[in-house]
Amino acid sequence: MRYFTIPVLLMLLCTSSCTNTSKEKVGESEKTGYFDYSGSGDQLTGGINMVPVETPKGTFHVYTKRMGNNPSMRVLLLHGGPGGTHEEFLNFDGYLPNEEIEYIYYDQLDSYYSDKPNDPSL
Repeated sequence: MRYFTIPVLLMLLCTSSCTNTSKEKVGESEKTGYFDYSGSGDQLTGGINMVPVETPKGTFHVYTKRMGNNPSMRVLLLHGGPGGTHEEFLNFDGYLPNEEIEYIYYDQLDSYYSDKPNDPSL
């Protein structure tokens, strides 16, 4: 079994490394527009928006941050709670951009960068 496994692994490694599915060409890089924020409302803030939420107790703002630009493939990252923040999803920065998946961090009310009305009914 040991002799069968090594050639199969080498074949799989060669197959995956020989097929170039990324946007890069040999010796040059192809631009895709994935990080092109020009013309978007959050261009000057690096993708950050403080979204107003109207409630019977007033208007509050929740923190969102958009990473990437892909209208056909988006993910909204919603943390758990109470006490959770968008920080638990920061490791996605190492994976989703390579696949050109647009994703949005979100902090609910009373969490991290969002407003903190300190009202459990909200």
